Amino acid sequence: DNSYKEKPRINGKQGLYEVLVKSVQTATREEYLQRTKAYSQICQIINAPPPSSLLLFPPTTTTPPTKGETDTETKVRGLAETLERRYHFAAYEDTDELFYYNEDKELYEPAKSLVKAQVEKQYVGVLTNTVTNVIEKLARRHLVPRTEFDKDIYILNLMNGLYDIRTNTLSPHTWEYLSMKRIPIKFDPKARPKKFGKFLSEVNYPNQIRTTVEGMSYTFYRDNPFELYFILLGFGSNGKSVLMHVLTKLHGEDNIAHTSLVHLL
Repeated sequence: DNSYKEKPRINGKQGLYEVLVKSVQTATREEYLQRTKAYSQICQIINAPPPSSLLLFPPTTTTPPTKGETDTETKVRGLAETLERRYHFAAYEDTDELFYYNEDKELYEPAKSLVKAQVEKQYVGVLTNTVTNVIEKLARRHLVPRTEFDKDIYILNLMNGLYDIRTNTLSPHTWEYLSMKRIPIKFDPKARPKKFGKFLSEVNYPNQIRTTVEGMSYTFYRDNPFELYFILLGFGSNGKSVLMHVLTKLHGEDNIAHTSLVHLL
């Protein structure tokens, strides 16, 4: 009804953004996301889609200096804290390598490129040294042992959640579980592999089918307690390559290695 144009007058979408989001020093990431969501919804109501560039980085706020802190150190700390309101970070304790939780992929990825891009959006032409300092500060604030990543060998990060092989249950993804690997399949307790079952019956003797399935399942267990390895035997056109192709697709190309036995010995 155009009431948003009444006094005090708001100068377009940029003015709305400044009043609703930028002018408020948000204390938490959740509060910031709530305000940006409200801003986006208002823009949609008035048929004016919000500029995506405004939503990628939290608003600039004046960071009060701490005792003994230089202007540069205050700026770096402010940028780091602003990023922390938008993303979840973790860093290797032994190397300081920084990662962030990608909410679209539901896993942790290297954060260097993300931090560079986001800081550049906030301060066009920012010095490389400042970006480096922000990355290093974030890493120091979120150090965890390397062993904490994908720590639970019984948990599989699937497309639709975290699957526990002990309980056969699925729980929602969460940034609190430090995972860098996601298997590109969905947990569906009602699924029945009719075509794959037919394939196994065509390339195996009846008493080998269960062994084949158990062998494939064993590859998802991130340990080798039984000290097993598997060799596929047979002449050509008997299903070996098809079986490996299916197993590769189940794990995902990023989670496998094609290393010959010669190179392993």
